[in-house]
Amino acid sequence: PINFNSPYKARNISEFWRNWHITLSNFLRDYIYIPLGGNKNGYAKQSSNLLITMIIGGFWHGAGWTFLLWGFMHGVFLSVSHFFKIVLKI
Repeated sequence: PINFNSPYKARNISEFWRNWHITLSNFLRDYIYIPLGGNKNGYAKQSSNLLITMIIGGFWHGAGWTFLLWGFMHGVFLSVSHFFKIVLKI
């Protein structure tokens, strides 16, 4: 597949990750996020699965603290985005 699909044109962080580094995103989704339980078992479990997945994605980029912090921040941003989708019913 194409590896990038104009991620900076995304309207939110979820869309950004669907378009950014598609092969890595698919790997993280299929082999980490879904085996952890994905979005089943409520919002809290979904958020923790997103955080774990994104921290591992950060670790994949490099073993430094900045990459782990980057993964953590993206996990938080995705969790907040999903929270607003639930609250605002978007």
